[in-house]
Amino acid sequence: MISTPISNRRHPANLTPANHPNSPNSNPAAVVHAAHRLQGRRLEAVLRETGRRQLQQVGVTVDGRMVIIEGQVDSYVLKQIAQESLRPHLRGMTLRNQLVVAS
Repeated sequence: MISTPISNRRHPANLTPANHPNSPNSNPAAVVHAAHRLQGRRLEAVLRETGRRQLQQVGVTVDGRMVIIEGQVDSYVLKQIAQESLRPHLRGMTLRNQLVVAS
């Protein structure tokens, strides 16, 4: 019978937060989703910084390499402003502008 040395066993005392089975870092998908949420919040902040009140209500979702903006604005100009203010921050991602213009 071959036994595993005690130092190599997954004893709770030997687990660091990064390799603990219940750690968010142990699930790569959870890490990716957290990064997407953070990127989405950063892009929403960019829209808030435009000073346009309606753009503060626009939702930003990051799904893989796709950034989706959704919501309702009063004009095509605001739809374009939202798109163009995000463009410099996309870092190679694709932008899908799903803003609806309600007149």
